Amino acid sequence: MDNIILLVTATTKIAEHRRKYQTDVLVEIDPTQYKPLEQKSLVNCEFARAYHRPHLEAKLRKALAQKKLEILEPLPEKILRRLRDALSECRNVAPIDKQLALGEENI
Repeated sequence: MDNIILLVTATTKIAEHRRKYQTDVLVEIDPTQYKPLEQKSLVNCEFARAYHRPHLEAKLRKALAQKKLEILEPLPEKILRRLRDALSECRNVAPIDKQLALGEENI
């Protein structure tokens, strides 16, 4: 699993995502739960993708250099558990991505 990066993105357009997606795939994160956030955000796990580290590292370095990406401190375990639970409920995430992200053989 050390060779896998699970890429998820957060948005502040919470109401928009709540209208379009089932709530069990959405994880709301409040700044009180995760200090690096400046405002309440939502992760839509339907957009999560698992990548092998070598395939993604170059793109991440480039985005960082162009200041299009900010790397924050690791998420607390409590939020990671919520993300894993939501990811397991996703209908649009490829089974291989779920398997890689969740570390489960049969999904």
